[in-house]
Amino acid sequence: MNGKQKRYPNIATISDAKTQIQAIKNGGYATDSKYVDKLWSIVTRYNLTQYDTGHVEKITSAVTKPTTTTKK
Repeated sequence: MNGKQKRYPNIATISDAKTQIQAIKNGGYATDSKYVDKLWSIVTRYNLTQYDTGHVEKITSAVTKPTTTTKK
């Protein structure tokens, strides 16, 4: 919240990741003028949009569980 107003009022309705990043910057989260470009380069470098399914269950199942090793 920013006072009585929501800082990012429509963020959940934006389906484009880069537009969401811009909305976050516009809401006052970042002051770096290159914030959007810097964050977007990370998103594209690691193909993070592959997780943009809108379903927490699918994202959770994509996370690998730690494996245990046994010593011989």
